[in-house]
Amino acid sequence: MKLESERRPVITLSNESFKHYLIQRYGANSEEPWRKLFHVSQELISPDTWIRLYNRAKADLESSGGCITGYEVVDDELVSHEVIGTYWPGNCMWVMQFDHNQSN
Repeated sequence: MKLESERRPVITLSNESFKHYLIQRYGANSEEPWRKLFHVSQELISPDTWIRLYNRAKADLESSGGCITGYEVVDDELVSHEVIGTYWPGNCMWVMQFDHNQSN
């Protein structure tokens, strides 16, 4: 019996890098309203828009067997965010896991 490793390709991004990824992925080549975000400063984008972009990325990644989790330290405790609700976490490290079979 062959045991397969459960390791998955992972990318970690700072909060600013993750926002840049979201804009590049969903703004640059989009016919959706997010296309205009490609030319706007990140500071001018509302938290609600970041949450919608996150939800789009999460759905895309989950549909191919991956996941996104944000981690931040709050009151000296490490908190994970697998769902973003009403606010955008201010200082997260984002971890994106991909299905290892996607590269085959």
